[in-house]
Amino acid sequence: MNYACVRAKEFRIAAVAGMNIIIHPDHLEDVIEHYERYGYYEELIQLLETGLGLDQAHIGIFTELGVLYAKYVPIRLMDHLRTYFQVLISNFILHI
Repeated sequence: MNYACVRAKEFRIAAVAGMNIIIHPDHLEDVIEHYERYGYYEELIQLLETGLGLDQAHIGIFTELGVLYAKYVPIRLMDHLRTYFQVLISNFILHI
């Protein structure tokens, strides 16, 4: 559903479907690749920013959003890192 909506430029509906996908780390990369293939990085960033607020948000969302900022909106990267530094470092320490 998400992929079809992205191709049809129905981003509001795509975001609703995407919220149910990005909470699964195994599928996050596929969603990112799909949006990037069509050049919709702004819509992708918005989807992941919204996904940060989900209870099921995992570290991959924070990381991938940082990567997208670095690639497409570098001016926002430092704010992202400052805001979510504790989340990122806490998760890193847990997995050592």
